[in-house]
Amino acid sequence: MSEPLKYKAETAVASYLGTAAAQNGHVIFKGQNPGEQTPPCIVVSVGSMAEAFADALPKRIQIAVEIISPIDTDQNQDGIAGATNDRALNWSAHRSTVQAIEAAMQDVVALQTHANKGNLSTSRPVTGFYVYDVEEESQQSNYAGAERMLISALGYVLTAEAQDN
Repeated sequence: MSEPLKYKAETAVASYLGTAAAQNGHVIFKGQNPGEQTPPCIVVSVGSMAEAFADALPKRIQIAVEIISPIDTDQNQDGIAGATNDRALNWSAHRSTVQAIEAAMQDVVALQTHANKGNLSTSRPVTGFYVYDVEEESQQSNYAGAERMLISALGYVLTAEAQDN
């Protein structure tokens, strides 16, 4: 049984970001996995899916990319691990990772090259899948103070279909 299109999209984007973007120590997780996802991490998850136009094979698939970075790696702000240095370093790494993810997702040709059937190398993440376009839909960042985390959420709409073209 073939994997549903939305999960193919999730796999393709996670794989692409793993090869295309500077992660600065962030581990990439795929899906809204109930298992523990330890920061620093990047979580790629799929949302809704709808036809790109009436009776269409191409679908518009919402993809969320969350970049999660710790503020203070000693997690108690006691300065033992160098709280001020941790914060400056982790803030900088977070911003750099967000910029790398943005740049990678704006490079539609590179995403298509990685995901589509023209990529016959072993780096093609899924088969029976074709990417047409990617659009940025939203961006937001927040500081989860109690958890001392920086979180940037980037929303994309991927136009793709479940066949090789």
